[in-house]
Amino acid sequence: MITRATSLTALALGASIASTTGCAPVDAWPDDRVVEAPIVDGMRETGEPAVVALMGVTGLCTGTLIAPQLVLTAKHCIMPERATVPLPPGLLTVGIGDRVFAGTRSIGVREIMTTPGPLRLSSGSNPVAGATGTDIALLVLRERVTDVTPIPVRREDEDALVGSPAVAIGFGNTRAGTSGLKNRQDTTISAMTPQLIEAIETICQGDSGGPLLVENAGVREVAGVASFGVYSIASEVGDCPSDADYWNRVDVQLPLIDLGLLRAGECPPSDEPREELCNSLDDDCDGDVDEDCLALGETCTSDDQCAFGPMPEGAAVATDPEPVRCVDLGGGDRRCTIACDATRPSGCDSLARPLGLGRLELEGLYCRSVAGCDGYCAPGGPGALQNGAACTADTDCASLRCTALGGSSICTTPCVSGSGTCPLGEACSALVGSTGADACGFCVGAGSLPTGRGLGEVCDDASQCASGLCAIVDGSGTRTVCTQACDNDGGCPTTSFRCEDALCAPGPRGALLDPCRDGADCIRAATCVGDPGATYCTVDCDTDADCDGIARCDATSTPPRCVPTLSAAGAACSDDGACASGACIEGACAVPCDPRVPCRAGLTCRRFEDGPFCAVPVSEMPPTMEPTTCGCRATTRSGSPLGLFLSSVLALALALRGGRRRVSAA
Repeated sequence: MITRATSLTALALGASIASTTGCAPVDAWPDDRVVEAPIVDGMRETGEPAVVALMGVTGLCTGTLIAPQLVLTAKHCIMPERATVPLPPGLLTVGIGDRVFAGTRSIGVREIMTTPGPLRLSSGSNPVAGATGTDIALLVLRERVTDVTPIPVRREDEDALVGSPAVAIGFGNTRAGTSGLKNRQDTTISAMTPQLIEAIETICQGDSGGPLLVENAGVREVAGVASFGVYSIASEVGDCPSDADYWNRVDVQLPLIDLGLLRAGECPPSDEPREELCNSLDDDCDGDVDEDCLALGETCTSDDQCAFGPMPEGAAVATDPEPVRCVDLGGGDRRCTIACDATRPSGCDSLARPLGLGRLELEGLYCRSVAGCDGYCAPGGPGALQNGAACTADTDCASLRCTALGGSSICTTPCVSGSGTCPLGEACSALVGSTGADACGFCVGAGSLPTGRGLGEVCDDASQCASGLCAIVDGSGTRTVCTQACDNDGGCPTTSFRCEDALCAPGPRGALLDPCRDGADCIRAATCVGDPGATYCTVDCDTDADCDGIARCDATSTPPRCVPTLSAAGAACSDDGACASGACIEGACAVPCDPRVPCRAGLTCRRFEDGPFCAVPVSEMPPTMEPTTCGCRATTRSGSPLGLFLSSVLALALALRGGRRRVSAA
């Protein structure tokens, strides 16, 4: 790209960077012109896979894979003129190969790291002498590149490199005007400044961000990152090459590069032995992270004892999960733990790791409620007691929730007000519209709540509903439930409800393999297919990869569609092994009820011996699915002693709260 002689510009190839900000005028340097700077008169390079192409809205640039998940490039390749922050990572793609697009393997960018402040290549009247040395950026990739050997950066003082041979590699323009092919040029380092390395007539537009490679004890290293070129008054601005070319020295940006290595899950090299700390990093470079630290759920006294604890200042970013901390769970019981959703007591089965390293599978933990919907992961697993039974601890209960009511405690199922997720014949004790700690309650017999029931909960007349509307809606079968008027899905209070026939129906529209009755039950991209009594939402496909790993692509259908490898929810079954969910209940596949999302269309949350499941409604079960006694899970019917008991304890609980809701026994 070419700019006027009065501006300093970088070497990216593309129309979206026309000039840069923060660049000083060259009035004191009238006989030179500075341009955005490719490899010129070089040799075609079909190897060097660690030198990669960077493609995005800023045009074509070059970069270097310096670690399996980290690319070094120029700041002006990822940060447009006058911008204060880099481009969104999703707009950039790294290509591995020897030519752009054709035969290039593309990898997405997870995170961009660069020097602070707006793009600024130089300060003062002399662009070279006043160069800031900050035209450097790092791209953390979405996946590790395991079949390419990275090229490390040079860590020694580079001042002694003057006169040394070097190699420049890039995808930029050639003298013939072509670009997008990887080329190399042997050159000699002609000069050094505190921020820059200089070589003569080597690079052009599109080579920006590319490496200047030098040998160090037989090992190739990246000494510089291609930044800009200078034209003399006798040259035609824009011709390739420029008269003098400049690379940012990497030895002056090692703190940023080392931070990038950390963010890419690597251990920066060090001459000093290092001790492993409990900070989510591999401090001692042995390939293990926090191996000598306390595990989640163990007793602790401080954060720095817990594995996957807080990262060093500056190493963490907003997209990282919350670190493990040492928290008092009550009564001085301090544990290494993370926050969790108390409405999902069994939701502590994995730990999200920082640095994009996936999740760590956990065992022997559950979410202990500390205040309303807030909880922390703690040691324990489900007990044998069913809802309504007296208990002393969460782990006594199959539901993992022991709720204190007056002078005693009973096993309960947690719920959220207005979510419509309690099993058939039950309602959530939390007041509709409540927030914070009051938004979470437990499921009780609906008869104990004569008024104020939430959306999706059963009703006999409008006076029982907080919304003032009781009707039969799609998804509720023949039952009347509390609902409200709507004109589209957005007219319902949450995304857990959909608009059907101008009324809010419980359950969002189905995605891949979710049950359905017709196309209206599925998201827009999906259709409803299958046999009577076993219909599900699906999408068109070309290969199994289009089916999200939970289905296979059936090429025999017209058009080819994703089909379940095991029976979807609602389909007939003979045993648990036939169902994708692993639960066959009363002759049909079922899925556990979600405490925050109602069952999908065609299923109803019903209480069974093993807990609440979204199952085929009793009123809609075909003859082949009638309840049996062949080891299938037993139901707890509405109006059973359990419902009556929960109704009475709810009345006691609300009385203790100050009588905010009038109740009556069922």
